[in-house]
Parts: sequence; C-alpha cells; structure tokens
Amino acid sequence: MANGFLRVILVFVYYGVVAPIGLVVRLFRDPLDRVLPDARGSFWTKKEPVSFDPKQYEKQR
Repeated sequence: MANGFLRVILVFVYYGVVAPIGLVVRLFRDPLDRVLPDARGSFWTKKEPVSFDPKQYEKQR
C-alpha cells in the first residue's frame, strides 16, 4: 500500500513541479547553449596532414 502511494506522490511531484520548470526554462533560453560564441560554423579546426613513418611506431614506449 505504501509503495503505491509513494509512486502516486512522486508522479504528482514530477508532473506538477519538475516538468513545468523544465518547460519554462526551455521557453526562455537554450539549456545546452548551442550557439557558438563567435558565430563560427563549428569548433573543429583544420589539421595539417602528418607524414606516415612506420619506424615512428616502433619508438613508442
């Protein structure tokens, strides 16, 4: 009996408090801050190709 009553209380708390707060936050701002600060298209940077030398792999320790 107590387990079922606790579930009902938790459902009311979630849908009555947590979910509405989440919806209000989404209406006023982007929670993930998905806009880049300087309006670039991406944070990726171009890298110069590195020469492939198999002997370099043998020197690793």
